[in-house]
Amino acid sequence: MSVAVFTADRIKAIRSRLGLTQAEFGDLLGISQKTVSGWEIHGLPRRYTVVVKLLELEKKGKRRRR
Repeated sequence: MSVAVFTADRIKAIRSRLGLTQAEFGDLLGISQKTVSGWEIHGLPRRYTVVVKLLELEKKGKRRRR
């Protein structure tokens, strides 16, 4: 799989592995919860800045809840 291709499953896996809600994930990416939900259904974010942030988040480990 190409590094820049984000399928719905890949996006959801990144968010789940980090232990974030859709709203929290959206906050980190500078997008709405509704957008995250749409990506988890359809995939493929198109904004370059968001793709770069997704790649960075994908490299991180699971986040601990406070």
